[in-house]
Amino acid sequence: MPALELPEIETLKRDLERDVTGRKIKSVDVRSLKSLPLHRTKKSFSGPIDGAKVNVVERQGLALVLTLNNDHVVVIELGSEGSLVRCPSKTAVDSKTAVSITFTQGGDLRIIDPAGDAKVAAVPVDELTEVVPGPDGRGLDLLDEPISWTEFARFLLSKDEPLKLVLTDPDNFVGIGAIDSDEILFDAGL
Repeated sequence: MPALELPEIETLKRDLERDVTGRKIKSVDVRSLKSLPLHRTKKSFSGPIDGAKVNVVERQGLALVLTLNNDHVVVIELGSEGSLVRCPSKTAVDSKTAVSITFTQGGDLRIIDPAGDAKVAAVPVDELTEVVPGPDGRGLDLLDEPISWTEFARFLLSKDEPLKLVLTDPDNFVGIGAIDSDEILFDAGL
């Protein structure tokens, strides 16, 4: 199954902005260390974020970044089949839940990871670029930094590959997968 594409990640970001910005984290339940590749223990992940408040929700590439009021960030990369679920704390926990973040108000944010390839990390703000590559380390993010049609044309003309491969290559563009590339090419009449 293909990874989530940019429109889905952007929608999740907007939903999280509305649902968790300004909320205080009450507790964190880590059910799978596999989803925490940067952490050796559950406590090394939950310790820095317990009791913190979510100040800002951003998208960097295909990662969701929750900036906390204690100079830490939570980075969520959902992988190929991952999803985020907002639900009341009393709701039964799905067996594929990797991490559950409970807020003092508003229930839980659960990261569901059926494929086992989601990545979640809690790091200091100044170490964010070690977890999520900056704009120079990934393809063009056309939602984040729009470019002119002439720049776009120059970029495409510099490539010597079929257009669909250029569009879906993550080194060229962030978050354009097979579905979006088909729609782009259809709308362009190509």
